[in-house]
Amino acid sequence: MPNSVQHSGTAVDNALKVGNLYMGAPASGPTSVSGFYTGINPPSGGYTVYMNKGEGGPSIVCPANDAALIAFTQNLTGESMADVNACFAYFAGETDKMVMHNPISEMHLADLQLYLIAGVIPSYPRSGTSWKDLSGNARNGTFTNGPTFNSNGWIEFDGVDDDIRAYGAGISDYSQAFSMSVLFKIASGATWDNGFKSNIVGVNGGYAGMYGIYKDDDDEFGVQLRDSNSTITTTCSGNVVDKWYKLTATWDGSTTLKLYRNGELVSTNNTGGITGSPDNTNFMLGGSRGYGGAQGNVFEGDIASYAYYTKLLSDSEILTNYHQGSIVTNNLKFAIDPSNLTSFQNGTTIAYNQTGSVNGTLTNGVDFVNSNGGFWDFDGVDDMIDTPSLIGTDLEFLSNPSNTGGLTYSIWSKNDSSSSYYLLSTGSQTSSTGVALSYQAGSGFVSLDTGTKNMSFGISSYWPLNEWVHFTFVQDELTWYFYKNGVQIGTGGINGTSTDSDLQPILRIAGPNNSTCCRFEGQVGSVLVYDRALTAGEVAQNYNANVNRFN
Repeated sequence: MPNSVQHSGTAVDNALKVGNLYMGAPASGPTSVSGFYTGINPPSGGYTVYMNKGEGGPSIVCPANDAALIAFTQNLTGESMADVNACFAYFAGETDKMVMHNPISEMHLADLQLYLIAGVIPSYPRSGTSWKDLSGNARNGTFTNGPTFNSNGWIEFDGVDDDIRAYGAGISDYSQAFSMSVLFKIASGATWDNGFKSNIVGVNGGYAGMYGIYKDDDDEFGVQLRDSNSTITTTCSGNVVDKWYKLTATWDGSTTLKLYRNGELVSTNNTGGITGSPDNTNFMLGGSRGYGGAQGNVFEGDIASYAYYTKLLSDSEILTNYHQGSIVTNNLKFAIDPSNLTSFQNGTTIAYNQTGSVNGTLTNGVDFVNSNGGFWDFDGVDDMIDTPSLIGTDLEFLSNPSNTGGLTYSIWSKNDSSSSYYLLSTGSQTSSTGVALSYQAGSGFVSLDTGTKNMSFGISSYWPLNEWVHFTFVQDELTWYFYKNGVQIGTGGINGTSTDSDLQPILRIAGPNNSTCCRFEGQVGSVLVYDRALTAGEVAQNYNANVNRFN
């Protein structure tokens, strides 16, 4: 989501709100009707400060680093600021000013009643005991017994007595459709309270009307609703510790309870029978409070965000929230994104595939930079991301590009060098089989070669330095298309009829498969691979889903 803003004295539909500053969804502005300003993403390593200027709209200032933010805040307040945390604390108490370090990811906003996100300063200013609700409903969470903030963008719970409570912020009526979503990670070696379950989301007070999202000792995730007469539960298995998951639970207000894991529907309960209401609307993260008020079912692990809606989210809306943008998901076989914790956590070497079982491995010290939501930085020497062999996987079609019936590659990147390099490849250099997106010292090209079936397209004039670019390559039978920033810039036929398969069926990012030369120096945001040809409209959709993150 862009940092588009509007100042208003009243609520604005489909907007995240901080005091009187509204951060609008892409569809909301800027227009002559909405009055939204486009704003700007924080610069790399820096900040964006928004301030209300009344009828003149927001004033936008971009301190380039910590020292610049401290100097700016001191000048603004006339007070000494010891460090950036003191600056964050100041802005957290203001209703007409806010500071951003990272853009807020695109998500569905209609009927959003509660939104907590630890990695965004307006929600959690890096210190203190208040986790601020960005929905505009002031349903803030309060730290109890010392949950701690991790600078990578989440809250850590010790599994002993930590929790976060918010009063009047929970479910009020089981006859009302609702959805709730939590982004979390179970700690390695975590134990379960009373050998039963650990509540990630729970109710604070009461037992007859409990609800929650939980993890039990059978390695199941589940969601439970309970009134004074009945309990309904639905669960999913196959989960692992020390990995980020996004669970979304939906209730239609009548009969059907669903549980989604990382955007995929994994379990459904259609029995119904819940007609009452929870005992109260007090809400808790990291445990639950029932049985006469005693704390129980405590959680050991990390929570990065929580959202609660008074509506039944659709499958597409859940996928938008999971992927942090409305990308095309039909036939999506590979998706890695360093800005999304379900795909990558800073300090690790696994790039989890968000839509399949084939993951990428960071090799030789690929760096992570926490700007533009987060991206990988490659040194041009030996850094790369590799998949294992694609044979026998749902990505096997990449090993034989001449016989797929269509495929699509999409990548966000920023090139720092004019030297020759490969941005991605499935068969390495043009002397081998496969697909390669490369830049050859002033004559950049995309190529496909299967021995006798080949195509290539020069793109040097479309390949800028030090600028974020969205490239998409589409193969549709014997026709290929190439797009830059959602616009087609080349097309043509593919020669030959070979059905040769790639002898090196590995998807490599930032280099060729069969050579140590030509490594990529620059940055990569997200990578998507489909086993079909996307249409021009779908390519544009993918570009628009993240353009505000990189622009």
